[in-house]
Amino acid sequence: MRVEEKDLPTVLPDSEADCLERSKRLKLARKLTGITLEAVPEKFGISKHTFYAWESGRNPIRDKAVTKIITALRQAGVYCTAEWLVHGTGLSPRFMYEVSAASEALHPTQEDSTEEWEQFSDELAVLSEIKVFQKVNQNAEVRFITDDGMMPTYSPGEYVGGICFSADELAGVALNTHCIVELTNGTSLIRHLSQGSKPGVFNLACLNVQARVSHHVLYDVELLKAAPIIWHRRLSYKTQDRTHYS
Repeated sequence: MRVEEKDLPTVLPDSEADCLERSKRLKLARKLTGITLEAVPEKFGISKHTFYAWESGRNPIRDKAVTKIITALRQAGVYCTAEWLVHGTGLSPRFMYEVSAASEALHPTQEDSTEEWEQFSDELAVLSEIKVFQKVNQNAEVRFITDDGMMPTYSPGEYVGGICFSADELAGVALNTHCIVELTNGTSLIRHLSQGSKPGVFNLACLNVQARVSHHVLYDVELLKAAPIIWHRRLSYKTQDRTHYS
């Protein structure tokens, strides 16, 4: 059965309280930059209305926007991790000059600071890898994973990247692969992609049958684009596994 536009997932599978807390964290990070809402379009490249809707909790922050927000905050002088913005865990925001000073310092010897240093170092490594991946690959797409739909292969808090193809190109390059996909309603997901019932439509499936998402399988969905995943990054302070290339 074809999924209608109204049935497509439009928000992250979080509670209202989770979305509200995320909006508060975004507002705090933006205030640390000293940038007003009026200046957001010029400084961040995001419309004032979109940003206000995120900050007020009216609209959820979709996963495809996380990397853009984090990059904008860092360019504005505030170091903020995707994990903190989305989940409220890990390192809290700090000024980039503090980050620069810390990166030049010796590894701390205090036992109570080791975990924080590992998180900090790993986040810097991820940012560096993302920049390199985007530089060497034309039409690169990178996403921070926010749902558990593709566990155990990809888990929340990890990063994936791929090379983006338009909907017309997908049949030859992306069928039966794990992909970053963008639906026609603007929703971005990470799902296993397969051919739908006719040319031009696709099925999107979770690997995790117990995932906390609204739809475990979407049938006959029209896509704007998709990127087969070729880069996968797990944070080393959470697991011994590091970068994986498909």
